[in-house]
Amino acid sequence: MAELRQDAAFFNGSGGGVTLSGGEPLAQPQFATALLRQCKTEGFSTALDTCGAIPWPTLADALAYTDLVLYDLKPIDPELHRQTTGVSNRLILENLRQMDQLHVPIEIRIPLIPSVTDGDNLELVCALLKTLKHPVRVRLLPYHRLAGSKYQRLGLENRMPAVESPTPAQMQAAARQLRGGGCAIDLE
Repeated sequence: MAELRQDAAFFNGSGGGVTLSGGEPLAQPQFATALLRQCKTEGFSTALDTCGAIPWPTLADALAYTDLVLYDLKPIDPELHRQTTGVSNRLILENLRQMDQLHVPIEIRIPLIPSVTDGDNLELVCALLKTLKHPVRVRLLPYHRLAGSKYQRLGLENRMPAVESPTPAQMQAAARQLRGGGCAIDLE
């Protein structure tokens, strides 16, 4: 908090605040929640950048002190999600629905990965978001392979697809597809 307090004038002047991101900030749930709580006590705006693959009670504790959730969505199809990330998306989608019930401000963040999260997946995203009771914004992020070398250094399997980053034209086409499906969309 001592470090964050040094930026208080910047937060107040810019309308910004503190964003917890990572990796997954809620992999350290007690610390993350305590930090968010103290930020709110001191009047800082807070955001939580999460993939949502965490137990609901852990997420709910942090949400009590969070102004905005930046929520990652990758493939919606369960099998494709498991193939590309190594885990199920069941909990991720359940948590999204739970947050919607609480009317938590959410920005969906979709890394646009050619042949993985574009095309049919964007239709599934729109269909999913139409089931929510409260509107959310969607931000498309261009895929890059920068994390590939990190996996290698850590001795982990690199499940990232060997595809190029989307072109500006591909980003625009994906944005048009989402807008056509009724999604409020921003491009990174």
